[in-house]
Amino acid sequence: MKGPRKDNPSSIFYWKDYENDEGLRISSLAAQGLWMRLLCVAAKAEPYGYILVNGADIGVTGAARLGSVTEDEAQILMAELERNGVFSRDRKGRAFSRRMVKDAAIRKKNANNGKKGGNPALGVSAGKERENEGSLNPPLNPPVKAPYPLPHSQEKKEEEEEEEYAQATSSLSDADRLLLDVTQAVGLRSGRIPTYWMPPAATLHVWRWVTDLGLDPARIVDAARQSRAGHPEPPGGPKALDGVMKRLAAELSAPPMQIPPAATGGRNERPIFDRTINQLADRLSDGSVQLDHSSRDPWKAGTR
Repeated sequence: MKGPRKDNPSSIFYWKDYENDEGLRISSLAAQGLWMRLLCVAAKAEPYGYILVNGADIGVTGAARLGSVTEDEAQILMAELERNGVFSRDRKGRAFSRRMVKDAAIRKKNANNGKKGGNPALGVSAGKERENEGSLNPPLNPPVKAPYPLPHSQEKKEEEEEEEYAQATSSLSDADRLLLDVTQAVGLRSGRIPTYWMPPAATLHVWRWVTDLGLDPARIVDAARQSRAGHPEPPGGPKALDGVMKRLAAELSAPPMQIPPAATGGRNERPIFDRTINQLADRLSDGSVQLDHSSRDPWKAGTR
C-alpha cells in the first residue's frame, strides 16, 4: 500500500482528531512528543503509516534516538503509548498509525476509482476503457452516491479492502492483551510503568502462567486483582505474582479431598462416632449426665 511520494514535504494532518484522541491526551507530555516524532517517520515509511525505516522496525533504540532520550526512557514511553491505544501493531509486531493506514487505503481506492471516471458504480467495460485511453475529454464524474446498487464485483472488492484493513489493525496478541489486563488489574492504569512490567520481558513472563501452569487468562486476571486488594501498592513486577499463580494452579489441579479411614485397623469410625453422640444425647435427656456450667469448658460433663 503506497502512500504519498517520499519527496513530498507535506501531507494532510487532522489537528482536531489529534487533539480529540483520548489515549494520546492522557499520555505524558514526553510520550506525546515522541509520538509526533514517530509520525514523521511513518509519513515517509513504506508501507505508509508504519513506523519503519528502510522497511525495518526502528525498535527501542531508534525511538530513543528520535526522542533524544535513553533506551530505558524510550521503552517506558513506547509502552505508555501502546497501553493507551495510541498506536497498534500488526501480526508481525510492527507499530503503525491506524489513521494513516486507513487514509492510505482510502487514497488507493480513490485512485483505482479515478481510473474508471471517478465513480465505482460507473462499470465501464474493458472496450470503453481502451477507447478512452489518451482522450483529452475523459467522461464526467456522475454523483458520488449512485442512486442504484453497486455492482457485485465492486462490493466484493470493498469487502476485501475492509478485511485487509481489519487485519492490518488487528488487536494485540493474546500475550500482549493478557499483560495489559494484568497491569490494569493490579492498578497500573496510568503514569510511569515500572521497568519490570515493560514488554517484551513482562509479556513473556505472564504468558508462562498460561503455557507452564495451564491457567486460563481470565483466572489469572482475577487472581491478580484479588492479590492487589490485599496490598497497599501494586507489585513491582510480574515475578511478584508467581507465588499467587502457582498456588492457584495447585488448587485447580489438586484432586478432591477424601476423608481417610481411621488409623486403627483401617476402619471407618464414623458409625462409632454417630453412636456415641446419640448415647450422649440420650443421657443428657434422662438427666444421667449434667453439664458443668461453671467451667470454662461447657462440654465438661459430670455424672451423678
